[in-house]
Amino acid sequence: MSVPGVRWELAGADRMLLRQDGRAVLFARVHPSRYGVRLFRTGAFRSPVEPVRAGEARRITTAEGWAYRFGGSWPRLPGVRKLPAYCLTVDLLADFPDAELDWCDGWNGVVPLRPLPSPDDGRVKSYRKLARAGVLPPLLLWWASNLDGYLLVDGHSRLAAARAEGSSAVTLAVTPGEYERTRAQPLRGGTAEWDRLAAEAAPAWDSTDWADG
Repeated sequence: MSVPGVRWELAGADRMLLRQDGRAVLFARVHPSRYGVRLFRTGAFRSPVEPVRAGEARRITTAEGWAYRFGGSWPRLPGVRKLPAYCLTVDLLADFPDAELDWCDGWNGVVPLRPLPSPDDGRVKSYRKLARAGVLPPLLLWWASNLDGYLLVDGHSRLAAARAEGSSAVTLAVTPGEYERTRAQPLRGGTAEWDRLAAEAAPAWDSTDWADG
């Protein structure tokens, strides 16, 4: 199962690139001993889902209804389920643009693909009202087996609103169906091309600067 226009590309045994419509949106490099992953997000990601309006938030009241609503922009939406709360609290990757996932501690959280807006952002303020009313639309997540976690593909403002109000965000996680697997393509040019693209997108980022030294 894939997001329209979005694909993973692999280079060598330790480098990954996420593209959307040809644009690089996320670089990832696995620790040499597989202790975790270093990430850099370019901020170029755009949600594949049409913006959710307040009227819809008050009209659609079930997870199934939201799955149908999101499926209009994202055809064939299998494997929809709710996530444990810790995925969006202790395991939320709030740092942006670069961060490190620690697999030693059993990380299984959520990676926002854009910066979370401030609590005073206009759209966030609107969603905060919905959160207080208990009708905040769910977040849409995409399972990334290569990260052992989820990518936030729609709902960055809604997540910011839930955090500002101290409320729990409802999630819809899209995972591969029974006979489907997350597919990735080899990056043309291999590790040398990955290194070149990463240096171009994030000249100050060191993909080998691990927290454990």
